[in-house]
Parts: sequence; structure tokens; C-alpha cells
Amino acid sequence: MSDRASELLRETNRKLDRLLAVVAAQGKDERTQIKIMTANGLTSEEIGSLLGKSASSIRRQRTSRKIKRQ
Repeated sequence: MSDRASELLRETNRKLDRLLAVVAAQGKDERTQIKIMTANGLTSEEIGSLLGKSASSIRRQRTSRKIKRQ
């Protein structure tokens, strides 16, 4: 497999993982949504955009609840 094909495959997998995290978080309470999306690599900016909050608000919630990226 070429380097370009490998890179496209990695990028596709990353995007699918993030999409699945968003779908898995639907219908959950906000704390759980943040935890699920954080564990799947979404940034504070991305999570904030999806939840209608600022990135700094998401970072504060992560810190206060000790939600860490895995």
C-alpha cells in the first residue's frame, strides 16, 4: 500500500472513530458526552462546538471532573 493510501486510511479511521463517539454520546447527560468524546480524541473546541459551549467551558469541566484523554 502506498504512503498516500496509508495516510488516507488512517485519516478515514480517525474520522470514523470520532463520528462513532458523537453517535455514542447522543442522549447521554453532558458529563458522559464529554467523557465519551474526550476518550475518542475530540478536542475541547470540537466538543464545545457540538454541545454549544465554549472550548474553555469544556476544558474547565474536564479539569473539575478529572476527565482525561486515553
